[in-house]
Amino acid sequence: MSILMLSADLMFASRVSGAAMRMGTTLETVGTPEALLVRLAEAGQSPTVVLDLTLRGFDPRTWTPRFRQSPNPPRAIVAYGPHVQDAALAAAAEAGCDVFTRGQFNARMDEILSEQGQG
Repeated sequence: MSILMLSADLMFASRVSGAAMRMGTTLETVGTPEALLVRLAEAGQSPTVVLDLTLRGFDPRTWTPRFRQSPNPPRAIVAYGPHVQDAALAAAAEAGCDVFTRGQFNARMDEILSEQGQG
């Protein structure tokens, strides 16, 4: 399993990278949904995708279907964002993502990524 992460938050991405390393896998972080589409197309296997809902201008309802239509669609799509951004969390759930608040994702990151990688 590999993990692709869409985020501009390099500090938090390093925490996710640590979780990936503990699982014996790799994490690649990209900063735009377009770059994520490219990486999905190049992936040798279907990765788990992690979406940071705080990314400026990102709408999971627009992009999640495109990610799923990739030649190597994600095995799972996990989205996280601040608990106060109800609309963003709801939009990700509507798009079919497994949604967590940032606090939930941070507290259970290893468990969540491990469960999603089983898919």
